[in-house]
Amino acid sequence: MIGFRVEIPGIPKSPNESRRTHWARNSVDAAGFRRAAKIAARVELRRRGIPPKEIPITPAAVHLTFVLVRAQGDLDNLVAAAKPIIDGLVDSGVLGGDGVLRLPLLTAGWRRGPEKAVVVEITKVET
Repeated sequence: MIGFRVEIPGIPKSPNESRRTHWARNSVDAAGFRRAAKIAARVELRRRGIPPKEIPITPAAVHLTFVLVRAQGDLDNLVAAAKPIIDGLVDSGVLGGDGVLRLPLLTAGWRRGPEKAVVVEITKVET
């Protein structure tokens, strides 16, 4: 597998946004994004007909592109907010794990778009 791309609608709450919300609400929100990432990855695997022997992608490089309606917020907070998305990709089997040995490279950027989303691109890192 050369690369894998999945788009998750919306953006999880950043740590700054989460601290003003009850922990139970934050847990429900994070679980929703984790589930959305898992489902989106499995749908993409099925759509592309990728056999199970080609996953997980490990070690992997992950690039996150945050699609924002307007330029606001801090990129480092957005990266921290993406934890449930990465965890969902691990749950789906696409990533072999999110420890530093299995995910040695994580990069991020942003672009404008009509609706908020997180685009995740995964490639295998040659060791």
